[in-house]
Amino acid sequence: MDYRKIIDSFKAGHFSSEDIQQHLSDLMLFMDFSASLNRTASVEEVSNLLLLTLMGYTRSRRSAFFLCNASKLELIDFKGGRMPERDFQCHWKPPFAPHMISSKPEEDPLFAMLQEGGLQVIIPVNRDDRLLALVALGGKTELQPHSLQLVISLAQMCADALENAQSRQALQSLNRELTLKVYQLKTLFELSKDFNAFWDSEGIFRILGSSLIGHLMISRCSVMTVAGKILEPKYMRGFRWQEKDLEFMKSLQADSLFNENPEPLLASKAKSAELQEFFDRYKFHLIFPMMFNDEIRGVIFLGEKKNRKDFDQGDFDMITTLSNLALVADENARMQQEMIEKQRMERELAIARQIQVGLLPQGLPKIRGYEVTSVFEPCYTVGGDYFDFLPAPENGLAIAIGDVSGKSTPAALLMASLQASLRALSSVQITEPSLIIQRLNQLLCDSQSQTSKYVTFFYSILNHVTGKLTYVNAGHCYPLVIKAKGDVHRLEIGGTVLGFFRDANYRTGVYNVDPGDVLIFYTDGVSELTNADEEEFGVDRIVQTIREHRDDSVPAICAALERALHEHRGSQHQGDDITFILLKRL
Repeated sequence: MDYRKIIDSFKAGHFSSEDIQQHLSDLMLFMDFSASLNRTASVEEVSNLLLLTLMGYTRSRRSAFFLCNASKLELIDFKGGRMPERDFQCHWKPPFAPHMISSKPEEDPLFAMLQEGGLQVIIPVNRDDRLLALVALGGKTELQPHSLQLVISLAQMCADALENAQSRQALQSLNRELTLKVYQLKTLFELSKDFNAFWDSEGIFRILGSSLIGHLMISRCSVMTVAGKILEPKYMRGFRWQEKDLEFMKSLQADSLFNENPEPLLASKAKSAELQEFFDRYKFHLIFPMMFNDEIRGVIFLGEKKNRKDFDQGDFDMITTLSNLALVADENARMQQEMIEKQRMERELAIARQIQVGLLPQGLPKIRGYEVTSVFEPCYTVGGDYFDFLPAPENGLAIAIGDVSGKSTPAALLMASLQASLRALSSVQITEPSLIIQRLNQLLCDSQSQTSKYVTFFYSILNHVTGKLTYVNAGHCYPLVIKAKGDVHRLEIGGTVLGFFRDANYRTGVYNVDPGDVLIFYTDGVSELTNADEEEFGVDRIVQTIREHRDDSVPAICAALERALHEHRGSQHQGDDITFILLKRL
């Protein structure tokens, strides 16, 4: 409305008293409308104020307010009737001007739609070349130019208020999102502490399932992790499983539930009709993969939301974050358990090593006319190697060597039992090796009826005056006698290993040790020592090394054999104890 023309006309005396009264009334309307408009805070308040003001001024019976967003129109308010429920499109281009809807409505679907709603005139609210809103009036066939101009002015007065209201609403929306993010971060921080407080999978995934139920407002949730080729239930709530259906769930292949790229899957989009029917029966709504290091580590089955709304990207982000926290906590718990188990095993190994070393002779026997030495090189894991020197009647020396099956503390404890039994039997002056071995076997069988451990054992009594060696070989590596001329004799006579058959019989072998003979008693850690090519050291190398040094002293022979063993092994890990006894008659 051009107020300058009105003022000029007023000065010239062109207005009657009625005109002056009308313009004063319009001015009061503008002032009241402006004051009310300044108090509006939302698009809805602006719309309501404008429509009520225009309907009161024009005496229209219907009005509508549309907010323009690109080419789409959003119906904010409709007064005096009902608007058809459909999408509203607007393709107006500047310059924007009021239109009578009755003019050729068939040319514009929007006009036809508005006319269907009983609206007759449409007024744009624009900012320069940008359309902000549309106001439509109906129920009055015609607006006078003066009234139409006032209506346009009132509508345009709302442009700033609309932009401010939209900016305020955008800021409020952003503040709500930030508040929600802060709340979610606090929640995730607290949940992270809860996850890390548990060291078992059941506790971790119980927190995950309970948290999902609370945050997503659902009543059904099942968390299952991948265990080999099956799914292992970790948490279930809201389901009453039949046993056969639970087994069917466990048998599902996690990879087969999803497409090539594992993404959240609606139950209604399951690959097979069988799965769709199963998911529908138990009211599954969403199947969500739990990813860790690009692998499916589990699957979350979720029921429908209580408010019937669909899951959105925000929900997916929350599920992903919580499942990642749970999987990391579960992985940490597994590693912690492994570390605890490793520490426990190391303590057991240390105890077993102490037992093993404590059972071995602390010194070498001194025998006139003989040289004796022994070597014991333990590996990292505790084996069951054992050797001993015991006094025997009639100028005798008992030489024993054995290997207990198994590793760690159980093997060390069996070795301790073996040593105690052997020393007890030796103290009663039994001179026949077969009788000692037979009794030793019975004691071992009786003491470990519930286990499957056994002992390979060699026991001999040497008369160092005559050189007579009586022995029994109970399944042990054959001791070797390298004669002065290089011939080799094996001490093989005996019987089966100890600890398996209580009624086993054993034979005694006899060998006369001649001057110059070199005897080696050893365990399989010597002959089976491997190099990087998995080649064993073997009996032939033992014999060859001793032959090459048979004229040397026993310490020199021992050093040569140790050197040959180490050269053969190289950088390869030592997998078993290296134990051997060397005896030479001078």
